[in-house]
Amino acid sequence: MRLIRYLGRLLPAVALACLGLSAPSAQAAAQADFTSLCGAMDTTHPGTIKDVMFILFENKSYGSIVGSSQAPYTNDTLIPDCGLASDYHNYSHPSLPNYLALTSGEAQGKASDDDCLPAGCPQSQASIFSQVQGIGRAWREYAEAMPGNCYASNYDNTTYVNANGSAGEEYYPRHAPPVYYDTSPVSTVCGKWDVPLGTISSGALQTALSPSSNGLPAFSFVTPGGCDDMHDCGVTVGDDWLQEWIPAIQRSYAYQHGQLAVFITFDEGTGSDATAGETCSDAAHADAVTYPSCQVPMIVMSPYTTPGTNSDAYFNHLSTLGTAEDLLGLPRLPAAEGLTGLQSAFGL
Repeated sequence: MRLIRYLGRLLPAVALACLGLSAPSAQAAAQADFTSLCGAMDTTHPGTIKDVMFILFENKSYGSIVGSSQAPYTNDTLIPDCGLASDYHNYSHPSLPNYLALTSGEAQGKASDDDCLPAGCPQSQASIFSQVQGIGRAWREYAEAMPGNCYASNYDNTTYVNANGSAGEEYYPRHAPPVYYDTSPVSTVCGKWDVPLGTISSGALQTALSPSSNGLPAFSFVTPGGCDDMHDCGVTVGDDWLQEWIPAIQRSYAYQHGQLAVFITFDEGTGSDATAGETCSDAAHADAVTYPSCQVPMIVMSPYTTPGTNSDAYFNHLSTLGTAEDLLGLPRLPAAEGLTGLQSAFGL
């Protein structure tokens, strides 16, 4: 039945194209095709995925989120309606190496074991940002509470209203990786493409998630602020943020038309086992009982992911980087080569 509905939507557009006619009006395109978070197209081949979004939260191990009463939206709606990787691992400690690994596969110099500011930890390696530019497409960093484009310093946005209604939100550049890639081509466009997220009612991400046209770039990196990402505040605040933004993502043109896959995860876990610079993504750290700070949740959201999918296959941040590269038609960066992607497990 889902396939029939999908073909019913697709065939008129194909016929119009063959006749040299334009697509339906923006008003018609704005009408939602489905209301489910995931799975509306899980009987079709996801050949139309052309956009990927990463959403990163902070410093919570797997057991602090999955099954937690502090995250009712995540556990009662998002996980059962979409997909969960239950053996997923971060890259290292502290925060910054994980953000760099997710986008380039490595962290160079001091950034390998320190949350240094961009001026002290410039990164010259290729990244998914530079790869996307290399094929003539665009990327965006949407950073909540950031005071200006490509902002490279910590900023206390005291008037910003968080998802739970409280005021005060920190912007941390170590959670917004484009500012660290200081060589061309990324540095050339950072001032235009690394932008403040805005709010659910107005701003860059809200505009990009329009239900009438696809305003998203090929690759989006979404960074909630220091409270909303659970770094400075509790789990419930981050859960409220998801409850606010996930429906907007679901209603977007890109998602409704099967073009968008979303990966929601955490930079790193926490625990007494955590050591700065340790390698969490190797076989020696795969035991989540011994190394709880090396296991984090990964939720996969797409129209092609069957609701309730739970994969216990081993994945890590480098697997996610490789998956994004595959979906976008990019060659894998060296650190992601040979790793099993998440496509098969989650219908991508």
